[in-house]
Amino acid sequence: SNLDAALRVDMRIGLGRLHKELGSTVIFVTHDQLKAMAMGDRMALFNKHQVEQLDAPVDLHNTPAKPFGATFLGAPEFNLMARPAASGAAAPHQALWALGQKRVAGTVAAAARQAPARLGRIGRD
Repeated sequence: SNLDAALRVDMRIGLGRLHKELGSTVIFVTHDQLKAMAMGDRMALFNKHQVEQLDAPVDLHNTPAKPFGATFLGAPEFNLMARPAASGAAAPHQALWALGQKRVAGTVAAAARQAPARLGRIGRD
């Protein structure tokens, strides 16, 4: 981490190449999320000394198993939504919950990550 940016990139590439050439398991420990996601085939996310989720980096980022992973990993973090009341909840809240609960396992919270949007005209000019 104390290396300049260009040397850091070269070292990551070199370590990745060495890993493939040796064909062996390599355990790389870091607190840097970006580095872990860039270098790892599989990634362990720890919470309070316990493995919270073990998965491919893209799966940890896109489909966290628990709310901790949703709020800890990635930028921007997931926004958690409380479960709507069984009756009387607004339709948009119920719709967001239905979409979001597929992202985070369990029924305590649903999650959605902000994503870029494209604005434009609808219909003909």
